[in-house]
Amino acid sequence: MSFIHTLKGYIYQYAQNATSIRFHTILVLLTSTTLTILVYNAMHQTEKIFDQVPYITPIRPQKYIKHFQIPTDVMVGMTITDFSTFDLTKNKLLIRCIVWFMFDPVFIPIENINQFSFTKGTILKKSDPEITLTANKKAFAKYEVLAEFNTDLDYRYFPFDNHRIYIALTNLAINESDVIFKTENSSFKIEDHLDAVAGRILNLQTRYGVSRTELIANNKNAIVERPLVVFSFDYNKPGIRSALLIIVPIILMFFMALFTLSLDPIAQSKEIFATSIGVLTSILTYRFVIENLSPSVDYFTMSDYLYIFALLCAFGLFVFNSLSIRAKVFTETAKIMRMTLLFSLHVGMVIFMYVILNHWI
Repeated sequence: MSFIHTLKGYIYQYAQNATSIRFHTILVLLTSTTLTILVYNAMHQTEKIFDQVPYITPIRPQKYIKHFQIPTDVMVGMTITDFSTFDLTKNKLLIRCIVWFMFDPVFIPIENINQFSFTKGTILKKSDPEITLTANKKAFAKYEVLAEFNTDLDYRYFPFDNHRIYIALTNLAINESDVIFKTENSSFKIEDHLDAVAGRILNLQTRYGVSRTELIANNKNAIVERPLVVFSFDYNKPGIRSALLIIVPIILMFFMALFTLSLDPIAQSKEIFATSIGVLTSILTYRFVIENLSPSVDYFTMSDYLYIFALLCAFGLFVFNSLSIRAKVFTETAKIMRMTLLFSLHVGMVIFMYVILNHWI
């Protein structure tokens, strides 16, 4: 009996907190602190990159031996001198660079080298080649290029997304059986003076092989192969501005919606109804702001899931508050229900944020 009496005492004390602003404030502080830690950790997890890797068919030396072919090696390199436009959210990348080739002019004419191009990129300007001869009588040709790229970026983790940019160089006028493009990591550079961008760029890498296009299924004679070089670098988003502009308003509106659970549905019915409608309208309106800050993609990003979660919670609280006002009852049981719902939504937000930041993708 003493246990039951003690349990009833705890339940009664718990019910009395149903309209306690102090208890509500403590929950908000605890939830805000936890969410801040989760967001801070997410912003420093730079290894989370989900961008699609260009497919490169590796070079098969046995193929050339079988067909008695000896393709010419061409060394390829690139130095990025300027980013005229660097807006990954809008997928706009305009690059000024110097592209160079080192090859044997006896086996491949410069006219063929001139016809290089970028996959998923457009060369807007290209200078005439500057050609010099090296000590081992190889031709060294360099071009100043202005190119625009439209890369395959994955924004599912937006606004905490970091990206790996791939720049694929090929030559549609050269067969893979005649020429092999080769490169090495030291052949890809980015000028140090690009302070605004270069400080966020790391992990410069190169790969080479061939691009393979099958024109007719299961027909080995209907396959087109071209030499291919891929330059890549990782870009970590600077600062926290874009993330906070999206997440903080949503979280604040979520807390505003929860604030109505701390009010008396009988004595403060007008305040509850007005706040519920105001928060729901604000969340719906804020969608236009998010659209302007978010990339234009046809799939859901992390910010979209957070927005939908907050919207559903606000709408659910609006319905719950409307039913509570119509019931015109504020018993101990009703107080316990309101406080339990308040606590559950706080815990639910923390769990939801943890899942989408760490295990959703």
